[in-house]
Amino acid sequence: AVVSTQSTGARQCSGDADTEVVSTAVELLQSHTPVAIRADDTDILVLALSQENSDGLYLERCGKVYDIAAFRRLLPPLLRKNAIVLHGFFGNDTVSAFYGRPSRKTLKEEMWTDLTDELEVFLNPEATKDAIHQAGVRITARLYGCNEQLDEEREI
Repeated sequence: AVVSTQSTGARQCSGDADTEVVSTAVELLQSHTPVAIRADDTDILVLALSQENSDGLYLERCGKVYDIAAFRRLLPPLLRKNAIVLHGFFGNDTVSAFYGRPSRKTLKEEMWTDLTDELEVFLNPEATKDAIHQAGVRITARLYGCNEQLDEEREI
C-alpha cells in the first residue's frame, strides 16, 4: 500500500501494515492536505471508513478513486460506527472469515439494532475478555439465525 499527498510524495509500507497506512494518512490529514491511499486491500478500506475525520481522505483502489468522507455519509450510522467490528465477522481474508458464513445481506441495519450493546463491547478498549466473548457469541448466533437467548451450556 502507498500513502501519498502532493506535498510529501509517497511512503511505502511493506508487509501487513494496514493500520500504519491509515494512521499515517490520518496524521497527514491534520495538515489539511488531501491524502490518497493506493491499496487494493479491503482491510484498508474498512479502516479508512472507520475514521470520523475523513474529509480529504481518498482511496485509490483497482484504478478508481473513492472519497472516504462521501462514502461514509452513504452508510447508515450504525454500520458506519461499527465498520471494523462488522468486517471482523464478514471479512474476506482467511483470518476473519467464518466458514460458510451468512451472506452480506445480513448487513441490513435492522438486524443489528438490537445488538448495539454487543457491538459497543468491541469498540470499548476497557471491555473484559469475558464481555468480548459473550458479545461475540451473541453476534455469531444471530448471524447463523439463532434468535433465542443462549444459555451457558450451549455457548460456543
